[in-house]
Amino acid sequence: MLRFIIKRLLVTIPTILVVISITWGLVRLAPGNFYSGEKKLPAAIEKNIREKYGLDKPWYQQYGKTMWGIIRHGDFGTSLKYEGQSVNTIIKRSLPVSAGVGILAYLLALVLGIVFGSIAALKQNSKWDYSSMALAMLGISVPNFVLGPILVLVFSLTLYWLPPSRWGGFPSRNLILPVLTLSAIYMAYIARLTRAGMLCVPTTFVRLVQKG
Repeated sequence: MLRFIIKRLLVTIPTILVVISITWGLVRLAPGNFYSGEKKLPAAIEKNIREKYGLDKPWYQQYGKTMWGIIRHGDFGTSLKYEGQSVNTIIKRSLPVSAGVGILAYLLALVLGIVFGSIAALKQNSKWDYSSMALAMLGISVPNFVLGPILVLVFSLTLYWLPPSRWGGFPSRNLILPVLTLSAIYMAYIARLTRAGMLCVPTTFVRLVQKG
């Protein structure tokens, strides 16, 4: 198990660096810049901004400085969107929230997926089986970016049961819609796998008895 985790980490680190490199390149190739707007800045101000963020340097120096800071110090630099804030500060502020929502979504998907999959297997070819698998197929087919607005439209803007946005901490009613949205597709997969696994158990047991 430890070797498996180490191998995964060794594969993950280069992958993250490749993703960062590709993202960095795409941002530099994209037209425009973060300080441009409808009104053009004076040349002196634009020059100062470019010097402050190192944009006046050649691209290979910018890339080398960025990657060296990440590899050596874990420093992702200064945010170009939020003035005066480092990317590390933004990550530290946002990571606990994202991790909390992700863990809750995973636990909900695991519990309900196993429950619905078990019910579908125990009541095979019944209305419970068909209903559970129909919901599972719906969960797999509808992407999160479609399901989220639908849930907000129904439960927030129509029924007024749940808040559509904002962060209220743990625990909070604000968690319900994001957790449901994130867990739907994984809940569907777990339910299908649980059903298929339980239905295979009797067949496997019979084959083992016959061989014995």
